[in-house]
Amino acid sequence: MEWLGDKRLLLIMDNFEHVMDSTDIISNMLAAAPQVKILVTSRNMLRLQEEWVRQVGGLLYPDDAASPMSSRYSAVRLFVERARQKRGDLHPDNDYEAIVRICQLVEGMPLALELAAGWVEALSCAEIAAELQNNIAMLTARAHNISPRHQSIQAVFDHSWQWLTDQEQSVMRRFAVFRGGCTRDAAEQITGANPPLLAELVAKSLLRHDAETGRYDVHELVRQYAAEQLEAHGETETAHQAHSAYYADFLHKQWDQMRTARQVAALDRIEAEFENVHVAWQTMVEQRHAALIDDMY
Repeated sequence: MEWLGDKRLLLIMDNFEHVMDSTDIISNMLAAAPQVKILVTSRNMLRLQEEWVRQVGGLLYPDDAASPMSSRYSAVRLFVERARQKRGDLHPDNDYEAIVRICQLVEGMPLALELAAGWVEALSCAEIAAELQNNIAMLTARAHNISPRHQSIQAVFDHSWQWLTDQEQSVMRRFAVFRGGCTRDAAEQITGANPPLLAELVAKSLLRHDAETGRYDVHELVRQYAAEQLEAHGETETAHQAHSAYYADFLHKQWDQMRTARQVAALDRIEAEFENVHVAWQTMVEQRHAALIDDMY
């Protein structure tokens, strides 16, 4: 504190989530050294009144494979660079569609891109993309000199998961049934969450909230991890039944609106929930829930 007192500098603290019990030291530093600015990276918000929060997403990637190869897509650049360490003969132009799909599946997450690239010596880019659809276990380091917490995506998520309360874990498990995000009402009805719980999960970087649309969603890799936890707790069928019942009722309400002047608004709501409706329909058909299908109309 004495050394910082008269300094004018930027102090950077990376990965602060590992020492969350020590957040007071930041307040003390700022009080002792008014000309010091502190930049903190953390998966958890610090909950300090001096804190200004900025969310950080993944690297930039194309919306679709029709986008031309471009150096501005940092996710593509990172994957190609790491893949060429393993396979010097890799020609990204030939695998561009699959590379874009990999970047989309991991949503530009740098560690996931590096781990995925490690498989190019054994699998084609198309095969890596296909595996990533439902198997985050493949995102494991193949080099031996990597720190344990970066050995796999599973290890990263395990660390975040252990800091959740039992209630928070229960809510996150049930978020695995959603596709394309959900409204607050759907989250509360299907996961049992309340506003404070949702806010806490956003603060811990496990949920994302779009202030413009009011929707919540999770990173696809987090969703896959939560789905594994849901299966491990034997809750998959129950969660999907709750999801199906909610969206059967949702569609029934929109059908009523389709007969009124509010038809366009109803169609917009259906479009926003299309992926959820699709998953709910598949569940109803697979589990032969004829009554729920009737409830849709």
